Amino acid sequence: MKKYWRGISIKDIKAISGIGGNFGEEAYSYFTVQMKDEKINTLFFEDRNAYKHRRELKRLFNEYNNISECYLLENDIFIRVDGEVIPFGCRVEDSLNDYIYKTLIELEELKAQGKVKDEGWRHMAFICPLEIENGKVLRGKITDQWKRQLDDMGIEVIQ
Repeated sequence: MKKYWRGISIKDIKAISGIGGNFGEEAYSYFTVQMKDEKINTLFFEDRNAYKHRRELKRLFNEYNNISECYLLENDIFIRVDGEVIPFGCRVEDSLNDYIYKTLIELEELKAQGKVKDEGWRHMAFICPLEIENGKVLRGKITDQWKRQLDDMGIEVIQ
């Protein structure tokens, strides 16, 4: 188990947060690290790959502190099929502080494993990453997980 990351003692880290400096799609140049002594370090990266570096440090931090895989429910997601809006899953924040989509099936499996955390709140936002009309995908991309959920819901998609 690594004890240091780029000269920073992992045991002295209290929290890793934020990401900023957007210079184009998915290109970030800094994030912050709060130490246990309350000092806050802003780490800047010339390669504008702060997102990748933050994930790497967060993974090491979680391993060092024995923080298990967890998904915080953040926002319900829906799909639109032939004009009808249907619940499809949730946008969650994972243990690396990334926002990802999980389908209803995936959430049930994760709940059974004790990996879902629900603090009882949602943002007031409508998220609809997939639109299907007459079996054709108008918006979004069908992943294996989404195909599995669609099949379970009896929704056929022409690919």
